[in-house]
Amino acid sequence: MLIFNPPQFSELEKFVRDADRIFVDTCSFLHESAEQFFQNITPILAREHKQMVLPLAVYEELRKLAKRVDDPAVNLRAHNVCKKLFRS
Repeated sequence: MLIFNPPQFSELEKFVRDADRIFVDTCSFLHESAEQFFQNITPILAREHKQMVLPLAVYEELRKLAKRVDDPAVNLRAHNVCKKLFRS
């Protein structure tokens, strides 16, 4: 996952502007810097009138990981993502 510092922010803007679709995988949501990445990309997506695509398989995997009991760290991250994204 790419994390963009302010000087590289224009690279993220260019990526979003040039992309037809932006697909997001499960690991993107579970990465330790995911929240910062999504905070950076959200205003760019709005300005460029673009959206990210969340495949059904990613949705299902996040829900499954949020119920996982054998790895508390993954469980907590997945649960927090589901709470923010799906209000569940």
